[in-house]
Amino acid sequence: MVQRPLRTEALEARALELELLTHRLTLSSVHSFFLASKKLQERIERLGRISKPHQVFNLTNLIERRIRPASEHGYDSQQERENFSENSSRGFPTAQGTIERELELVRLEDFRDLPPALSFKLIHSFLPFRSQWYFLLDVSHFLQCLTLPASHSESIHHCLLNACYLGACTSIGGALGSFKPHFLQRTRHFLQQSLEFADRPIHFLWASVILGVFFARERRMAECLASAGATARFAVACGLNLTTNPTRGGDRSYHVGCLLPPPKDKIEADDRTRLAHTIFVLGQALPLLCGYAPAFTYDVDDDGWSLISEWAYPGCPDVKITMTAEEPPYLTFLEAHSPTVQAHGYCGSEEEYLAIEKQIHSKPTSSLLLFDERGLQPLEASSTFQPHVILAHATLYGSGLILHSLRANEDAESKRKMLQCAQGLVEICDNARGNRRLHVGMVNAAHMMNAVRIFARELQRSAVRETAERSIDYCRSIELLLDYLDDMVSSLPAWANAPVALKSTLLAAAASLST
Repeated sequence: MVQRPLRTEALEARALELELLTHRLTLSSVHSFFLASKKLQERIERLGRISKPHQVFNLTNLIERRIRPASEHGYDSQQERENFSENSSRGFPTAQGTIERELELVRLEDFRDLPPALSFKLIHSFLPFRSQWYFLLDVSHFLQCLTLPASHSESIHHCLLNACYLGACTSIGGALGSFKPHFLQRTRHFLQQSLEFADRPIHFLWASVILGVFFARERRMAECLASAGATARFAVACGLNLTTNPTRGGDRSYHVGCLLPPPKDKIEADDRTRLAHTIFVLGQALPLLCGYAPAFTYDVDDDGWSLISEWAYPGCPDVKITMTAEEPPYLTFLEAHSPTVQAHGYCGSEEEYLAIEKQIHSKPTSSLLLFDERGLQPLEASSTFQPHVILAHATLYGSGLILHSLRANEDAESKRKMLQCAQGLVEICDNARGNRRLHVGMVNAAHMMNAVRIFARELQRSAVRETAERSIDYCRSIELLLDYLDDMVSSLPAWANAPVALKSTLLAAAASLST
């Protein structure tokens, strides 16, 4: 086949279309991550309910039993959850209409308490969706506190109650969606009250987590990022970054100026640990996915990360991750303890430049052992791969990609290493694909989309500087990355057309270059 000269103008137009589509794809990814599977989404839109909420709780029950066996606390928490799920299942067919009629009779703008029966219905409508909102506290203890009078020191603060109401209206959808502005206003009002009087800071933080996820789902990213950063700073002021696991003899050395006293029992300690890791994940992943460096320094001690390793991946090796942003673009440290992966990497300052580079180029891709179905991801999704191994590889390559791209325009060697890191992400995609139910975490998706942008930019430049064969390679690499992302989101409405249109553009570009 005889190669014809490149049609520069046509290629530039295609590359521009490519960049616009990838930008739209990136904006959609934040929203799509928090939605569940296609089946669940269709149920929500068609019925405004789900028929069997207990199915959503399977993995959560496993996680919570792993942290706190029911026998340790004198009651059968599993039986309580089963009773709760059974009752919720019976109520869901008529819950939406009943709640809507009752809400219409309440003056929500007066910030008065909702009737207890209505509050109970909204809470029980929200809890089956709680994994989508990172609301991972102990359900049994939460329901016990829900029955306490408002004057009790352990009763649920109104800020958290209204955040749950907001989550219920958002998750169930339908006619209840019209009440979202009211509950958003009420949540903000009671958050301000809680902050002014330092009243139940833990409830303030859980409500802030739900509020941040709400902003992400509504694509209000400026408010989402501001909420994530402010929540993380307040968590540090409360001493949650010093949370340890009391069962391992850790010394809970809270700072004198912390807003929280040490937890009084294991239930409260475990809830604080869950809260600390939830804030960490959201505070780091959301800015990364939006293309921003995390705006705060956050650290969790070894005991805490050992606990979350068991909580998120029962039976899997320990995973310890710390990410900070003291220097642009990122200052990242990742440590994964595994029989197959020993990865240590830094990215950011010039002195730490070689550490991550050494790991990137010394780590064999054959160490990807992807076998575990569980991961820290929405409970309705599943994967036959080991998520923490993919995260270790993707974080190293993704950090190297960011690092080398800073000087790629002026240094040929940096450009070569940047493309090498991007190609490493492509190899991860190529090895990991094969199970159509793969669900990628937000940080993984952010790294893959960064690689797509790099290849798209190089594809545009290749019209002038590179050969046709190189341009075809770029197209194929982008196609593999998009296939990997498509496995996660192709069933969701927000992503339905973008991957197909983008891949069609790439294939057309490759065909024109090869003829």
